[in-house]
Amino acid sequence: MKGGFASLSNRTVAAGTFALLMLASSAFAQTRATGPHTTVMLLANRASVASGEQLLIGLHFQMEKGWHIYWENPGDSGEPPEIQWQVPTGFRVGAVEWPTPEKLTAPSIVDYGYENDVLLFAPLSAPAAVRNRKSITIAANVNWLVCREMCIPGKAQLSLTLPAAGRDAAKSTTEAMFWKAHSELPAHLPTAWKVYATSEKNDFVLTVETGKQENTATFFPLEAEQINNAAVQAATPFSRGVRLKLQKSDGLLKPIAQLRGVLELGSGRAYEITAPVYTSSKAKS
Repeated sequence: MKGGFASLSNRTVAAGTFALLMLASSAFAQTRATGPHTTVMLLANRASVASGEQLLIGLHFQMEKGWHIYWENPGDSGEPPEIQWQVPTGFRVGAVEWPTPEKLTAPSIVDYGYENDVLLFAPLSAPAAVRNRKSITIAANVNWLVCREMCIPGKAQLSLTLPAAGRDAAKSTTEAMFWKAHSELPAHLPTAWKVYATSEKNDFVLTVETGKQENTATFFPLEAEQINNAAVQAATPFSRGVRLKLQKSDGLLKPIAQLRGVLELGSGRAYEITAPVYTSSKAKS
């Protein structure tokens, strides 16, 4: 999934336009850039930076209708956005948080990503010496693919300068956007729930025990080449939860110890899961 946009199965990248895109979708020393079918903006949830505080920084992608970008596992084609943060010495950027994706279906393939808009954000930890600075500049080099019938690469260099605050950072007008994005993240699995999978000849059977019957479920795999993304995920409800049949990928060449990903149940409830995989003869009772 890393390392550029060279591998794109079943989609067409608009060749010959890259030089033009470098002009159209690149921006230097600005918070907002407009690329092909996409606008991307660098944001923070605070209007200033306080010593020793943690704030959130993020990239807000807005796509034209019908176009999409990708989740961290893009599915059968595409690449996720790649972000290279540049922050002053002493600052630390954490891992990017990915909201629950959508299934993006095309003939014979299924991708995972986002339509309309999405905010990808990460925590930024400030050192104690911020009070010795007048301002803080945060920069991001961003590469992404925006796709419909074809995929077009976008590229931007964005920066955001915030004043340094002594102790308490001021709230930003974009704080509500970060709250919304946080609400779209998959939750941690409740401790009373159980998830596990059994490995059959051609399928994994993912069992989810929530304590009540669950009528629908969708699994988004975090790892590529484990399940057939385009296959139907057949859900079988039972009194304590639901079982989900996941067809194995043709690219799965050896047994796996666990299935990691996002499980979405009814009403849009989504959870991060790590399900141990048992062989049928050693299935959990």
